[in-house]
Amino acid sequence: MGRNRVRKTTIGTFTHEEMSNAVDMVLNGVCSIREAARRNNLKIPTVARYVKKKSKNSLARMCPKYNSRQVFTSSIEKELVNYLLQCSKMCYGIGYSDCRKLAFQLALKNNLVVPHSWIINEMAGIDWMKDFIRRNPTISLRKPEACSLSRATSFNRHNVSLFFDKLENVLKRHDCFGDGSRIYNLDETGVTTVQTPKKVIAQKGVKRLNQITSAERGVLVTVCCIINAYGHALPPVILFPRVHLKNHMINGAPPGTLGLACQSGWMNTDLFIETLLHFIKFTNSSKENPALLIMDNHESHISLSSIDLAKSNGVTILTLPPHCSNRLQPLDVSVYGPFKKYYNSAVDAWLQNHPGITLDIYNIAPCINSAFDKSMTMKNIQAGFKATGIYPFDKNIFTDDDYLVSAVTDRPYQNVDTSIVNNNLLPQSSSSTTEIKTNQNINLTEKSEASFDKPGRQPLILNTTESTNVSPDTIRPYPKADDRKNKMHNKRKKVSAVVTDTPEKLKIEEATKTKNEKIKKSLFPNKTKIKNIKKISKPTKPLDENNILSDSSADMCGPVFTSDVSDAESFSFDEITGFEELEIDTEEGDYVLVRFACSNSKQAKKTIFYVGKIIKNVDNEGFLGISYLRSYKKSKNKFVLPQVPDLSSVCLKDITAILPKPKINGKTARQQ
Repeated sequence: MGRNRVRKTTIGTFTHEEMSNAVDMVLNGVCSIREAARRNNLKIPTVARYVKKKSKNSLARMCPKYNSRQVFTSSIEKELVNYLLQCSKMCYGIGYSDCRKLAFQLALKNNLVVPHSWIINEMAGIDWMKDFIRRNPTISLRKPEACSLSRATSFNRHNVSLFFDKLENVLKRHDCFGDGSRIYNLDETGVTTVQTPKKVIAQKGVKRLNQITSAERGVLVTVCCIINAYGHALPPVILFPRVHLKNHMINGAPPGTLGLACQSGWMNTDLFIETLLHFIKFTNSSKENPALLIMDNHESHISLSSIDLAKSNGVTILTLPPHCSNRLQPLDVSVYGPFKKYYNSAVDAWLQNHPGITLDIYNIAPCINSAFDKSMTMKNIQAGFKATGIYPFDKNIFTDDDYLVSAVTDRPYQNVDTSIVNNNLLPQSSSSTTEIKTNQNINLTEKSEASFDKPGRQPLILNTTESTNVSPDTIRPYPKADDRKNKMHNKRKKVSAVVTDTPEKLKIEEATKTKNEKIKKSLFPNKTKIKNIKKISKPTKPLDENNILSDSSADMCGPVFTSDVSDAESFSFDEITGFEELEIDTEEGDYVLVRFACSNSKQAKKTIFYVGKIIKNVDNEGFLGISYLRSYKKSKNKFVLPQVPDLSSVCLKDITAILPKPKINGKTARQQ
């Protein structure tokens, strides 16, 4: 029989209730067989047969038994469906192959009769899998979207509740916050010159189908969008990966667009100041007309300069919990998806209208404009604020199913009272989760308390309901992370915060000050300690520069010596090297000793000195061009110039001393 057989008749499609109703009408003398069949839309001979059948046996079946060869009962199949749905909600869904293996093991555990092919292959057949999907329309084979472990663990009830508590507190400060008229959301997204091709019409059965793009890998352009809870969008900010911005780069962009340029193409602290000024300009924000700005807590967004600027202009900044923007940020929830779709379509249309020409960043503004107009609609923006619970405010917008993704790594708090533990986030089996002997009395309270013996484990809540079926989670338990290792983490985790409030601002100031002190200490420590000085060159003999062809014997690092010196200005150079500091101006061709403060963690307090040759004298900014030499392995008193010049610009203050003219070996110019 074909797998997708289509029924051509309606024979045997009646239900148990329909036939029982017709038979009862006949047996109770309400009407004849013909009339009962007409009222229930049944065949007359079929009704007569079932009347005769029930008159002999009152418990007779009132419908055909077409599922006589079905492996699982309806109750077991329902448990299997619930198990598959719970796993998918926890981001640990299983596919066809794993589901077929699980079905085979489930049938064996429940002592059910299975086809012989199941035993040979140790999994259920593909026919059973397709019929199982057909019998349960609530499940289907879906392609999931990738979700990082950081997003899965961070979106938990604690982080989300903390965000909504702070949001509720901020909304009560001003009436314009509560009615949503001054609530804004800011976020960046990236677009490239290489689009994702859309579906096209082509020959059926073709294995290889291509669509033209501008290059193999595109150039990233950052677009920063700002939306309002009422459904309005401010002009965007477009950040180009260039050192300087040219006005023609934003030709064709949405009116009022702010163009910025940065070599990396990513938002940084200085550019965000200009973005914040752009926001203040178009929202007319002031202390008399305050605004609430919700955004992520990226380092470039919460600098002290941006906080001071926002606070002086009446802008209250509320940051989202880390790694939760996919669920709590309106732009990510309902706007950027359509924006990327319309942008790819716009790039496809541009390439169709300009055959043989590649799309570069100078032509990308019109494509952004087309996508911006179509995606930044009032319907999309309002849907994003509503889905996140920001406006209208709804702190209970997310259900227990939404937090299942974080239940895998959730651990109970220490010193928890077992009487108040709520473990309903982790799905519980309808049958017993452990093997319990019937002749053994189990104290539920003792078992629950005993589960806390191992630190970090979820309390085990036993289900004492008797069940004759073995549930799927007994064979394949729900995913659960192991105990967390007890490690000391000095790094403070970021949380949702109102960064413009004075307490949060003071914390950021203290963190910034500590960070700057560490950097300053690593580069310019205050104390000087000289020890373990290793001399390589002798002060009485001039430095030798070996043959350039002997570069293979040169040391790749090649410092003259290293010292535990933190500040070169506070020690005597001649005391270390034997050379006296020369009080003359530098010239091109001079050999000098260059000081470097080592930034390696293992050598954080050491200073390294290199020998270099000046190839360009001091410019207006006080920098010199240096070509570094490398120490010669075969002799401690010789240095070589590498085949590939090692060039860099050095500040004049890093030149420790001018060295004597070296003795150059080699007779020919090539050897020298």
